[in-house]
Amino acid sequence: MIHLACCALGTLLVVASAAPAQFRSLGTFGPDLSSFVRGMSADGSTLVGFGMDQVSPTGGTTQRAAVWNVAGIARIPDMSGFSSAGGYGASSGGAVIAGYGQYGTRLRAFRSEEGRADLLPLLNGTSDSYAQGITPDGSRIIGSCDETPCMWSAGGVTPIALPAGQTAGRAMDISGDGARIAAQYRYAPGRYGLYVLSELGTEVVPLPAGFDRSPSVSISLDGTTVVGGMCSTDTHQFFAFRWSDSAGFEQLPTIGVLGAVGACSADGSTVVGTDGAAVMWRDGVRIDLNTYLASLGMDLTGWTLSSASEISADGLTIGGTGYHQYSGGTRSEGWVATIPAPGAVLLLGLCAIDRVGGRSRRREATLM
Repeated sequence: MIHLACCALGTLLVVASAAPAQFRSLGTFGPDLSSFVRGMSADGSTLVGFGMDQVSPTGGTTQRAAVWNVAGIARIPDMSGFSSAGGYGASSGGAVIAGYGQYGTRLRAFRSEEGRADLLPLLNGTSDSYAQGITPDGSRIIGSCDETPCMWSAGGVTPIALPAGQTAGRAMDISGDGARIAAQYRYAPGRYGLYVLSELGTEVVPLPAGFDRSPSVSISLDGTTVVGGMCSTDTHQFFAFRWSDSAGFEQLPTIGVLGAVGACSADGSTVVGTDGAAVMWRDGVRIDLNTYLASLGMDLTGWTLSSASEISADGLTIGGTGYHQYSGGTRSEGWVATIPAPGAVLLLGLCAIDRVGGRSRRREATLM
């Protein structure tokens, strides 16, 4: 919705209204338990992850796959057979959720829809599987079977190509149309490089000398930008980066020794992650979310936002995990925030002034 307002100064004020800036605690399965965000739908309506859940009166706990929406926190239903699990991706609207967990003695990927969680099939000769990303329509899920990158779709499971000469890796994220996949390949024990798979083949992302992989790699919804963290082979510190075919490699500024990226907006212009605090990079500029959200009037009393792991396609909904003080102490807990779009207010020159009874009157109109 756009509101037009004419003022006596002869200017037209155009304000693009959006959801109000707000911060929300995502909650836990119990007062003394913790929760962690690990995925968000492209439209920002649904977050997934896991929460610790009490399984016995004596205080025993386990990790349960969790989903958050406007109704609050809920357990992903029908997870029978899993002793622990987590959600790692959700389709737009949250109808389909992908994740993995402990199933018997193995780790297995699952797909949850309409209250039913199904095991995803394994590639021949593999034992474990991990689901990491999902397309907005829920039709394709990517991850790995053992150390073979793979994709699940209506046709079953298929392996994803590795760069020439490589034999092990894992797929980490997928673009909105499913045409590009961000993945890692293992070129030495404990050493991982990054690559992008498309219809043109595999393209290795050239990290600077002295750096290798990180556990977090994400691709923008439009498929043009890869973001993540890179580990120094000398100091073992992590640094955040952004890369695209057009702009090349960019190291994002951090102030801590732990720089990791969780996700980016649809066009890659806004990136979220951590460098010891939850941070956002807009056009390469570092913004501490603890300070920024408070400046918007959000009440962060009792909160320290430690990581931002997810962001919606429009860049206006951010999710992560932080430390939340409560009556029993401090716990790790998921959070979500809605922020205003940059440049939402524009001034345009041109306004007519009505004269009614010899006095100026402001004219307002609403355009849908």
